[in-house]
Amino acid sequence: MFPSHYMDMSGGWWFLPMIGFFIFMMLACFLFRRVFHGGAFCCAGGVGSKKTASDDPVGILKSRYAKGEIGREEYERISREIREDDREGGK
Repeated sequence: MFPSHYMDMSGGWWFLPMIGFFIFMMLACFLFRRVFHGGAFCCAGGVGSKKTASDDPVGILKSRYAKGEIGREEYERISREIREDDREGGK
């Protein structure tokens, strides 16, 4: 039906399957990172890189106070200490 030179890869279009495979692999890597690491690119996120409000000392303190683990006096004392530490650390 077609001449034989259309059936082999010497017709000048040999690079298209390679480009298609490259695009497919890039898409597969992108989706894998998106699903399993939470970010598509390096340093864009990922497991263990997402900070929550409870990661900082003030957030932990507020959480403990809200749960009733510490009283008002202890909350205010620790809060003062954290603020003082922040001021000393910023110098």
